[in-house]
Amino acid sequence: MTSFKKTALSIALFIGLNSQTALAQAISKTEKQQVIDKVSELMSEYYVYPEVATKTNEKLKLAFKQGEFMAHTDSEEFAKALSIWLKETAEDRHLRVRANPVNQEVKGAESRLRDSLLNPPRFGSQNKGVVAAKVLENNIGYMDLRGFYRLIESQPYIDSAMKLLANTDAIIIDLRKNGGGSPRTVQYLCSYFFDKKLLLNSLYYREDNETIDYYVLDEVAGEKLPDVPLYVLTSNRTASAAEEFSYNMQTRKRATLVGETTRGAANPGGMFTINDNFRMFVATGAAINPITKTNWETVGVVPHVATKKDQALDKAIELASIEVEKKLANTQS
Repeated sequence: MTSFKKTALSIALFIGLNSQTALAQAISKTEKQQVIDKVSELMSEYYVYPEVATKTNEKLKLAFKQGEFMAHTDSEEFAKALSIWLKETAEDRHLRVRANPVNQEVKGAESRLRDSLLNPPRFGSQNKGVVAAKVLENNIGYMDLRGFYRLIESQPYIDSAMKLLANTDAIIIDLRKNGGGSPRTVQYLCSYFFDKKLLLNSLYYREDNETIDYYVLDEVAGEKLPDVPLYVLTSNRTASAAEEFSYNMQTRKRATLVGETTRGAANPGGMFTINDNFRMFVATGAAINPITKTNWETVGVVPHVATKKDQALDKAIELASIEVEKKLANTQS
């Protein structure tokens, strides 16, 4: 065995033995109080809705005083319980607290190896989310998209998929395993299906009191398909940016959504450090749809055709086939 392999194996074994210890690290009442205080501070300073932050912080202080979270004696359990409490109280599915599994201060090759082992690439990451693109029976196009990666990375893959589907008579976009990503990429893919410059969505950010508008782009790298029948598959795992795509298409009456109600995570934000052992995702912005003037936070996006996620593709193929046959009948009459 080479020296590098031995080193890598040693580090991997070290992680395997020690990450469990780190995840199960005991936490004292004093440490919990420190985390609660910092969570309140981050909410007050950064959360998109200041009034919600104030009310949530007041309830959190009272809940902790009354013994909430006392039953959770290790860091990971405490983080999970606190995350659930925050999501339910603030009615925000993006809010969460995480226990750091390893020392984030480790530098160099060992740190990179730890990161790769602890955070393996998501399925579809090599193709930047585009897991499959193919033409089904009845000339129905199908794309399985499992993430809206940064546009600079994902655009070539999206363009290739859309080129393959350009001559189909209906298109199905599968977002059942899509947890979200970049709003710019959502904007880009949406733009394939509109030929008018419509406002798709806006994101308001508390910092600088800034609103960013996302319009249909005038150009994409492939052929625009504003008239092709479009079906979007959803599940309870469809979240964030994937929900935005679904909501944009639904509110603009551009697609038929098939599947389950989505997760309900609309508010963008970022990770903030609580201390050496904990981090927190804080929603610093909010999505604003130009049609409904609101978003899908907590309630999710409700599909036009409700069905179990495992049956959604078959149902969409059935609906698309009917549409294709109608089109064929009209051209022959």
